[in-house]
Formats: sequence, structure tokens, C-alpha cells
Amino acid sequence: MNLQKLIEKGRLESFDGASNDQIRNKFFRGISFLNIAKKIFSMDDESKDRNAFVHSSVYSALQMIGSAYLLANNYRARGSAHHETVIMACRLIMNDEKLAEVFDRLEIMRKNRNKINYGVDLLDVSNGAIEQAIADVSLFSDKVEVVINAKNSQQKLI
Repeated sequence: MNLQKLIEKGRLESFDGASNDQIRNKFFRGISFLNIAKKIFSMDDESKDRNAFVHSSVYSALQMIGSAYLLANNYRARGSAHHETVIMACRLIMNDEKLAEVFDRLEIMRKNRNKINYGVDLLDVSNGAIEQAIADVSLFSDKVEVVINAKNSQQKLI
């Protein structure tokens, strides 16, 4: 699927109404979620509950950071498949083959988040999966931060 198809299906829309401050605030809320997840993950608690909570927090960070990235690129996700659209649209806009495996894992993370939030039992998320999720979302956030800072710098020049 491409960006135009996402727009045609009502899943993505052009949107240039977000200020740089709004974009940065959304981005840094995501970073806060990621930092909280890292802190909780470092605690000496190997429970299934801890890992499910950390996974959900890392995933929330991904969604906020991804939404900030879309806003920085003058888009926003719409509709019932919002979470899937954020990841898909970010992948299409970034268009970076080096991140293909990262985006594949982020999509798996989204599916696991659905199992955690809507499933009958908590999904057993391994420590290794949590570590990989934190690394992937951290890498993604670094890429997004470069774009947001560039947009902010351009605005200051105008």
C-alpha cells in the first residue's frame, strides 16, 4: 500500500495544522513513555505482568513518536485502524531500506499489543523481545527527532 491509497481509504489525511510546539510535545511525551518503560524494565522483577506493562509502554511511545513524525510531515492517521496506519505511514514516508527489519518488528509489536490489551490472558513477552522493542523504538525515535529538529530549525529561519 502507498500513501495515496491510505488517503483514499480514509486512513490518512493531509494535515498542516500542528504547530512545532505541538509536534515536539507529542514526541517528548513518547520519549517519556519510553524512559519509564526502560526504568521499569530495569527493576528486579521478572514477572509476566511487568513485561506486558513494559511492552505496552514501549508501544505507546512508538505510537506517540510515530504520530509526531506524521504531523511533522503534514499528515495524521484517521479511522479505526489508526495504530496500524501510523506504523505503515511512517514506514512509507521514511522509505529507508535499512529500517525495513525494524518496521517489521514494530508491526509484530503492534499485533502483540493487541493480544496484551484485548486477549484473555497476558501475552508472555520475553526479556529479549522487550530489549529488542526498546532498541527499535529508540532507533526510530532518533530518526524522528532529526526530522522534527530540522522542521523546527526551518521554522525559525522564516
